[in-house]
Amino acid sequence: MVLGRIRYFFTKNPLDLLDSNELRADRIRYDADIRNFHARIAALEKEIDSYWGRAKETKSSADERAFAERINTLSQTRNSILKKITDTESRLRTVEEFINRIEEKNRKQATDRLATGSQMQLEDLLNRINAYEEAKRQIDRTLTIITEPTVTEDVDENVSQILQAIKATKQPETVPAAAAKEEVAGRQKTLETES
Repeated sequence: MVLGRIRYFFTKNPLDLLDSNELRADRIRYDADIRNFHARIAALEKEIDSYWGRAKETKSSADERAFAERINTLSQTRNSILKKITDTESRLRTVEEFINRIEEKNRKQATDRLATGSQMQLEDLLNRINAYEEAKRQIDRTLTIITEPTVTEDVDENVSQILQAIKATKQPETVPAAAAKEEVAGRQKTLETES
């Protein structure tokens, strides 16, 4: 901690505070996280389709409700992972920007040892570094916390909408199965955007 403060006060360029190896490790980790999230989403969508097919074939209303609840839970999990992907991609872009700036700084220092940035640029960069460090701490906190979906009135409403869509897919005179499935997905997205 004290060493970090000493480095801060005796550093002319805030980029010197960043460890390029740590930034590269973060970039690799974020890339891997994004790939894992995309793989998980593909698996969830396949599982949702499987449950839709099984729900259309069942005759029991209790089974239909169970399938609807499972589809709702999987949809919420998928949406949560989509948000994580967005956050991780944002952090990845920030890390890549810092890596590019460090490489640019190193190239400039190799050609001209007297080149330094303006005070405003250095302060702006220092603010970005602080924001990056805070964002990194925040993502570490959120990744360690595992939240489980709780049953609320919104979940019951989602489940009832999914049940209606399942029943609608069983009746050929009404809405086709794909349209009913899209309608439920649209309703879920509007409910998520409202909350």
